[in-house]
Amino acid sequence: MKVPEGTHDVGVEPRVDGMKPQRVTGIEVPGGNTVEKTITIGTLGLLRVRLIADGKPFNKARIEVYDDYDDYVTDLTRVAGGTFEARLPGGTYRLVIEPDDLDSYDVEFIDGIELDDGQTVESNVTLREF
Repeated sequence: MKVPEGTHDVGVEPRVDGMKPQRVTGIEVPGGNTVEKTITIGTLGLLRVRLIADGKPFNKARIEVYDDYDDYVTDLTRVAGGTFEARLPGGTYRLVIEPDDLDSYDVEFIDGIELDDGQTVESNVTLREF
């Protein structure tokens, strides 16, 4: 892109769910010169949870994901027997695991899950019975 001489800020807002906007500030453009800047947009990480109850994979639950501001982000999707996952941008997350059978199992909370861009984090969770 062509811009006049001076100091400029550039922002990029990816049109991909979960990708964070990136901003580079204070780019100096001398008159008549070309300036190159690289803006790296992170790749999504993978958060995977395996639920176990009575020693077996447990499928019947909702797993909600919240960010470090306690805002709801998404639900994990069941992809295999007792395994749930979602692709998310790097950040710190909290999980709320709500078994369908609340008469037999407690709701579980997992705080402080650190996920880096492009990383896979796996967690095995054994549901507690009353």
